[in-house]
Amino acid sequence: MKKEIWKFVVGYEGLYEISNFGKIRSVNRIINHSSGGTRLYPGKILSPSTDKDGYLHIHLSKEGKLKYFRIHRLVYHAFKGELPKEIDHKDRNKLNNNIKNLRPATNSLNQGNREAPKNNLSGYKGIWQEKRTGKWRAAIQKDNKRQWLGSFNNIEEAVAVYNKKALELFGDYAL
Repeated sequence: MKKEIWKFVVGYEGLYEISNFGKIRSVNRIINHSSGGTRLYPGKILSPSTDKDGYLHIHLSKEGKLKYFRIHRLVYHAFKGELPKEIDHKDRNKLNNNIKNLRPATNSLNQGNREAPKNNLSGYKGIWQEKRTGKWRAAIQKDNKRQWLGSFNNIEEAVAVYNKKALELFGDYAL
């Protein structure tokens, strides 16, 4: 098992840390009370929630204000030193926020790494069977432009053509 490494959450240094595995914790804090005393509040691992899109998120507090963050964005920012507009989960698992599973992406590349929609009857992204003819159709989309890849007698041929085009358009993001 690899070693867990902790870094401060960017913008919340001294308050929260995030690990390369995607865990988040508060740090020990000493609070001065108006009565003149101080109290140590020990840090603890925080429990994120899952948002409507299936991503883990957390609310962090700073100067009395709560702010919402998706965990994968905090991990990437802390460990890569930048925050791209989009971040892709290589294995398509939105709950796996290990830094090794995250990579920068454009919207188009991120879409290339999507799973087939839940209502897809073929089981393959971009493949469906035409009811009238029984032929298998293939299409792919990039940058909001749909490309028709053809009509095929069997699903295997349609999948092979789709996968070849996906690798051409999306490279490693198609896998």
